[in-house]
Amino acid sequence: VSTQSTGSTLVISATTSSPPPSSHHYIPQGPGVRSSSPQPHLSTTNTILPLRSSSPHVHTSNTSSTGLRSPSPQASNTFSPRSTTSIQPHTIMNAQPNTNTHTNVQVNPETFSPRSVSPLQYTTSTFSPQFPPITLPTSYSSLVAVPSPSPFSPPSSSSQGSSSSSSSSSSSSPASSSPSSSSSSPSSSSPSTKNKESNTEVITSLQQAIARSQLLSRCTNYARDLGNERADVATCEYLENEGRRLGTESGGILEVRVLNEKDLKEQGLNLLLSVGQAGQVPPRLVSLEYTYDISNGKYYVLVGKGITFDSGGLDKKPAGGMLKMHMDMSGAGVVLGVMKYISERKLPINVVGILALAENAIDSKSYKPGAIIKSYNGMTVEVGNTDAEGRLALADAISWAQETYNVVELIDIATLTGACIQGLGEYSAGLFSNDQQLTRTLHTLGQQCFERVWPMPIYDEHSDELDSKFADTNSIGGGNGGGACIAAAFLKKFINKKTKWAHLDVAGPAMYSKDRGFMPKAATGFGVRLLANYLEYTHANKTV
Repeated sequence: VSTQSTGSTLVISATTSSPPPSSHHYIPQGPGVRSSSPQPHLSTTNTILPLRSSSPHVHTSNTSSTGLRSPSPQASNTFSPRSTTSIQPHTIMNAQPNTNTHTNVQVNPETFSPRSVSPLQYTTSTFSPQFPPITLPTSYSSLVAVPSPSPFSPPSSSSQGSSSSSSSSSSSSPASSSPSSSSSSPSSSSPSTKNKESNTEVITSLQQAIARSQLLSRCTNYARDLGNERADVATCEYLENEGRRLGTESGGILEVRVLNEKDLKEQGLNLLLSVGQAGQVPPRLVSLEYTYDISNGKYYVLVGKGITFDSGGLDKKPAGGMLKMHMDMSGAGVVLGVMKYISERKLPINVVGILALAENAIDSKSYKPGAIIKSYNGMTVEVGNTDAEGRLALADAISWAQETYNVVELIDIATLTGACIQGLGEYSAGLFSNDQQLTRTLHTLGQQCFERVWPMPIYDEHSDELDSKFADTNSIGGGNGGGACIAAAFLKKFINKKTKWAHLDVAGPAMYSKDRGFMPKAATGFGVRLLANYLEYTHANKTV
C-alpha cells in the first residue's frame, strides 16, 4: 500500500495477489517446492480521496490487471475493506427485537462468515404464547388494576368508571367543546371550575374503584371460606343451601334450580350419580341463573367441580393425599363467589353458574374400576380409575348445561389433576380451550389480576389415549404422562362443536402449601377475580 498527495486529492495504491483465471487453487511457492502451477496475478487498485471536497462519496478507479472494478464504499469516513456498506455501532445496539416476523436465512457452509449474516434480525429469548391481539374497551380500564407510576396518580379521561359519564360531562362543559365557546363563556372556562370538575370526576372514579375492589375481595374471601370448611360441614347439602341463600339475598335476581338424586337418575346424569352414590350425602346438581335480558336468551355458563371430599374411591388415595381433599370443591366455591359478585354488582349480562356436587367415598355402594356408565349425552364411559372422578361429574354437568341453555361460552373450573401441579406448580392454572380468542382474553386478564393461567394443548394423541375396547371412551389415558392434557381431552369429548369452551385446571393455585403475598395458605379462591373480570370485560366489550 502506498499513498501520494497531489494537492486536492489523496491517491491510495494497493497491490493484491489473486489466483490466475485458469486455476481454481493456488499452491504457494517456497524452498524445496516444485510446481508447474501458473503464478498468481498481481493487481493494483488506486483509490482517489478528495481532500477539500464536501462530497461524501469516494471515487475509485478500475483495477489495472484483472478488469474487475473495486468496491465503492458509501462514505469515506466509514470505509472498511471488509465491507462495502457501513453499519454504525449505535445502529446495532439500538435495534429493537423483531417478534412479529421470522426470516429464514440460507447459509452456504463453504462461504459462511459471521459478517455475512445481517445483525439486524433478532428474536426474543423469552417464550410467550402468540395470540390474536385484543383491545380492552375504555370502560374496562377502571376495572382491572394496571401498574402506574404512582398509586395516587389521578386516572386519565380514558380510565373513568363510565365512558358515558365522561362524555356527558365533557359535552356539558363549554370549555371542552371549542375555543369559541370558551371565549363566549369566560366563567365556565375558569381554572377553578375546571379543577372542581376534574376533582369531582377523580373522587367519583376512585370511590367506584374502591367499592368494586371491596366487593371483589368479599366474594374472593367467601370462596376461600367455603374451601377451608371441612368436609363434614361443607357437604353437598351445605353447598346447595349456600346457593339458595345467595338467591334469597339477591331478592330473586338469582334463580336457583336443584336436581336431586332422583332427578339425576330420571334425567340420566349417571356419571355424576355414580361418583356420589357411596357418599353420606347424596349427589346433586345446582344451577344459579342470573338473567339480565330475558329477550336475549344467551348465557355465559360457569361449571364448577364440587367434590366435597375425595377419598379416591376404591382406587384409594394414600393417607397424605387425602389431607387437603376437603378443598376438592374449590371450583364450585369459585362459581358461588362469582355469582355472588354478579348479582350484587347487577351486571347487564346473562350468566348461569352450575355446581356438580358429589362425595367420592368408599363404601359397598362405591362405583367400581372397569364399570361402563352411560353419560347424559349418551356416550358410554369405561371407568379407568375411580380417583379420576372430577371429570365424570363435570362431563354430565357440561352436557346438561348445553342441552338446557343457549350457551355463548362455557368455562369450567376444577381442581382436576395432580399432573397439572407437576407441570405448573402452585403458581399458575392450566388453560385448555377450543377458541383462540377466549384463550387470549383469559391469559391477558389472568396476568393483570395475578390469577395466572397458562395455555396448554389438547393434541389428537391425547384423545387417542382414551380409546376403549368396551365403551365409547375410557376415563383415563393408557400412556405415560400428560395427565392434565388427557383429562382436558376427555372433557372436550362432551363439548358441542359450536360451543366456545375453556377448561381451567386449578389444582395447584386453588390450594397453597404456604402463604405467598396476598394469597394465603390453604384455599385461595383462585378464579373469582379472573372470571369476574372476564364477565365484566365481555359486557364492556359487548360481545353478547
